[in-house]
Amino acid sequence: MSLQDAKAVLGFPPGADPSPGDIKDAWKAKAFENHPDRGGDPTKMVEINVAKDVLEGKQRPSYDRGPSYQPSAPRTPQKGVEVSFNEAKSKAGVPGGVEWKFVTDTQRGTNYSSDEFDRSDNYWVAYGRTDAKHVFVGMRHYVKKEHFMGGQPPRDEWGMHVFDFPIKGNEGTEPAWLYGNVVGALKKIGFEGRFNSKVVDAKGWSFSEKMPHGSDTSIKHWLAGSGEVSEDDPRVQNRKHVVEIKYSRSYTEKPNYYKFSYGRPPNTYEKDFEAIEVIVNSKAYYLGEADAKRFLTSMFKGHHLLDIIFGAYYYDGSKKILTRAKSGKAVIKFLADNMQSLPDDVRKTLQSTVDQMK
Repeated sequence: MSLQDAKAVLGFPPGADPSPGDIKDAWKAKAFENHPDRGGDPTKMVEINVAKDVLEGKQRPSYDRGPSYQPSAPRTPQKGVEVSFNEAKSKAGVPGGVEWKFVTDTQRGTNYSSDEFDRSDNYWVAYGRTDAKHVFVGMRHYVKKEHFMGGQPPRDEWGMHVFDFPIKGNEGTEPAWLYGNVVGALKKIGFEGRFNSKVVDAKGWSFSEKMPHGSDTSIKHWLAGSGEVSEDDPRVQNRKHVVEIKYSRSYTEKPNYYKFSYGRPPNTYEKDFEAIEVIVNSKAYYLGEADAKRFLTSMFKGHHLLDIIFGAYYYDGSKKILTRAKSGKAVIKFLADNMQSLPDDVRKTLQSTVDQMK
């Protein structure tokens, strides 16, 4: 089935470029009319499902080819639709003088590439404050490029929507208030789907096309970690902690990397410098030399800790979320009880994490 045929089956005109939501709605309507359980034609229902898969990129479309003897028509480059980040920013009226607090992790993050077309659809929300207002900016970047004869013009569009609230009290430190307005900002730019509550701290970031990078964390952890509220504030006390472990090694000496004179395991060599990072709620802490050696050499049931965490082989940059791992609770307890180089408040959080886990 070609793209044009798929559009026709779901009721779109030839020049349409339906969004994922449009495709879903059209499919539902056609399926409701033609489903065999409602007396419809099973063959027609199959055709409707195939059309949906083709438009969503789940099935490769066939090419629209004419007879081979037809002369090739001259190709005229199609002018695409393009809205730059700065154009969208200007049109939406993103204010200046805002201290940006966080940007959500990529929402939805639909990306698809094939021989026929490339497509991506990503959303973010930036949150910041001026002296008088809370500011939320919903952002969408939609890209679609078709690589075959008769394809639609390319699209590369940024879209934005801004809304703000006067600062009246401490509403900007309420997790539910922030969460609700982030969802509201996403909906205002057409987001459909489940919201990922992970955010990246935007301290020092200026509103630009490049999103801030860093470890993502929940809104509650961001509030506590950025100093917006106290670690003991009731609004964040019940948050679930996330503990990760990261193993690194290098052939050259680096800060927080140590050289240990023993062969362990088969993929590690005596010339390696090794480092262990404990990452608690997106903040990383290197183990000191004595703690790193103890961690690397400790045995549980005849296996080294890293073997238990990662399996038989691990490499520079291997990382694991302990709070989701089968052996995570035992490893976190070992860290809380034995790693003296970790700050006291971090060890306290580790113990609290052990208490949270089943």
